[in-house]
Amino acid sequence: PFSLLSGTPDKIKDDVTRALSEGIDVVAPGCGIAPNTPLENVKALVSGRDEYYQ
Repeated sequence: PFSLLSGTPDKIKDDVTRALSEGIDVVAPGCGIAPNTPLENVKALVSGRDEYYQ
């Protein structure tokens, strides 16, 4: 699992790539996004997904 709240954008991208490589179909936060989550981390999740499928 990855941490949107406290992880770095690079770590989040790595976790997204690993999850997709292992066959995960949907990459999303478990229940929601915590209020203090850095926007850059959310963007890293989307960017990691986009880069994986290019």
